[in-house]
Amino acid sequence: MEHVAHVFPYDPRHLGQDVDTWASSQLKRWPLAAVASSRSAARSSVHVIGTRRRELDLGPLKVYVHPSRTSGPRLRDWGDDRSGSLERHVCGMGAADVCVIHLNDYPAARYVHRAAFPARVVLVFHGRGTGQLDAHVETADRIVVLRGDAQARLIDEWGLPPERVLMATPSVDLTRFGAAGVRQSPPLTCPCRRSATSGD
Repeated sequence: MEHVAHVFPYDPRHLGQDVDTWASSQLKRWPLAAVASSRSAARSSVHVIGTRRRELDLGPLKVYVHPSRTSGPRLRDWGDDRSGSLERHVCGMGAADVCVIHLNDYPAARYVHRAAFPARVVLVFHGRGTGQLDAHVETADRIVVLRGDAQARLIDEWGLPPERVLMATPSVDLTRFGAAGVRQSPPLTCPCRRSATSGD
């Protein structure tokens, strides 16, 4: 394996974030937090779509922002962003490289998938669905899902070989999300729920 490109083929403005906020937050969660701390970090890069070409150096990983004049929520629906710069970049990948596409069954993921040939392609389905069974799914070298029902659909219903479908359990920040137990009252009460004795 020569190079691993983690491609997020969307404009973060769809998520209400600018590129800098998106990049720094992605490096604090799965999967990029795991990539950044792995042995493959030096061979890995992150790619996203934005309004102008930029390169962000965020510790062990570099984030490349590929420009598009027609991306973002005002111009495109979610999953329809496209960048010629991004597609040209993955088009230059070789057969020993790996293109990891972090987007479910959307046109943007398909554009990148087609452009990445002959690189090996890994699809990461972060959401609930699996989309449709077609060349996008059938020609991926690996598919990573986060839910057991998605794994079952790909293997049991669609007949994909089990060795091509991997289920990953994302890491969770235990300081923010603890085990289920006794629920405590929130630290602040809603101002619309005033007590009857408050006199307001």
